[in-house]
Amino acid sequence: MAASAPTKITVSAIGRWLGLGWQHQRKSLGLSMLYALPFVLICILLEWGLMYNGYALISYLLAGGFLLLLPPLLVVYYQIIDQQNNNQPVTAGTLLQAFRNTPSTIWGLLVIAIILYLIWITDALIVYTVYFTLDPLDLDSYGTDQLLRGEVNEFLFYATLMGAVIGVIAFAITAFAIPKAFYQKAGFVDAVVYSIKTIFRHFPVMVPWALLVGSSQLLALTFFPPLELLLLPLFAFANYYAYQDSLIAAEGAVADAG
Repeated sequence: MAASAPTKITVSAIGRWLGLGWQHQRKSLGLSMLYALPFVLICILLEWGLMYNGYALISYLLAGGFLLLLPPLLVVYYQIIDQQNNNQPVTAGTLLQAFRNTPSTIWGLLVIAIILYLIWITDALIVYTVYFTLDPLDLDSYGTDQLLRGEVNEFLFYATLMGAVIGVIAFAITAFAIPKAFYQKAGFVDAVVYSIKTIFRHFPVMVPWALLVGSSQLLALTFFPPLELLLLPLFAFANYYAYQDSLIAAEGAVADAG
């Protein structure tokens, strides 16, 4: 009698996803980083401009927004995996091929991501003006000015809390909806419902996975953006295997129910 498919994903799977993702990344390292480069450069230039003009705290909001907006654009990495698995050459044309293969559902998810970002950045800027108005902020005295330190810490706490709520929503509706739409051409509602159900069905695994993906990239974008050239494709490739495991688990649950 054949062994039944597993119905649950365990936390140990995260290491396997990252290992398999890194194998794909190594095969097409240059192209993977090349695709991430424009996004990282834009982020670096905007952050530098904000910090130079006294808006270092707002640059933190920019880094968080980067994470909200990018997931729907990561289909390029799914296309790279497809061509690697089919022993097809991965070239610059792969990038164009990915966008030609992108269904309208994913563009709809991008619109939702933009809306979520606008909600967060608007609310966070309102909180910012409560503490600092919109004047440039000199953080040189952060270590000695107790009042400034308290206001900065409070702002970062509330902005991060709001961002975390929005981030959880974005992760829930995009993490598995994007590969579902890309590979199975699922409609918008079906893809989003599948993603949300998968998140809650494997909640003990998805919490550390989301924390790892979100926090590591946020730290990289805030303190050393070039690191995102490696992290962005790595997590995209790894998420492909998270999606594959979710399909296997879903099939196992259906078999057990039958």
